[in-house]
Amino acid sequence: KGSLGSRPASRHRAMTAVAGPPGEDMQHAMPSQPKPLIGAIGEIAERQQQEVVNLEVTVRKISGDAIGEFRLPPQATAANLKEAIAAKAGLPPSEQKLIAGHSVMADADLVAKAIEAAGCPMIFLVTQRGCPTCDGPCACTLCCCKPEYGLIDYYGICKDCGRCGGHASKCKFCMQAFPSLFALDTHVRFVHEGEFNAGNWDAIRLKEHKRRQKAQPDVAFSVMPIEGTWKDALRGGIPPDL
Repeated sequence: KGSLGSRPASRHRAMTAVAGPPGEDMQHAMPSQPKPLIGAIGEIAERQQQEVVNLEVTVRKISGDAIGEFRLPPQATAANLKEAIAAKAGLPPSEQKLIAGHSVMADADLVAKAIEAAGCPMIFLVTQRGCPTCDGPCACTLCCCKPEYGLIDYYGICKDCGRCGGHASKCKFCMQAFPSLFALDTHVRFVHEGEFNAGNWDAIRLKEHKRRQKAQPDVAFSVMPIEGTWKDALRGGIPPDL
């Protein structure tokens, strides 16, 4: 009996020696511990974000010449695309006008929506003369709207409030400033005639104004600035506190 009773114990010891202590085999069999839930969710979100296909936009001139291919984030605006074009082609954003389909894009327009409406991932670029005074977007002090490239037209009119007098166009040859590029061009043409004739000033804008004026003699293109906003021409560039 003694020998028979010891057999189960011996068998148990043998099995223990093979299998190891209780629970050890379970530890080897179990897979590695899963990552914390928050970390896993973060990785999934990051992977999904990476899987979102960036916008691939082709930009060409109206002539058909290619400016380049641009890859932008899904929520990129026209202003972001202008900055990308400036970095690649060296053309300041203030001198760019983007056209998607038949519409001119505002700086805040989403590129994705514009190309979806146009039905084609291609945007055309038209160059325009930028503001020679502002190193960046222009602002209007009359309505305090958001600064924007192309906000003030050649005649000093803000496209947001429709008034003239909230933007300064400064002369680089003297201390005077004017409420419009038209007034500044006229000033340079007659006051700094030598610089103008020597080609040190952009004469194309004034020539284009004269062409429009001849084509439409009954239309008044320029407007008077809001009263009290501009007296620099009368002061001759002398600061108002002197």
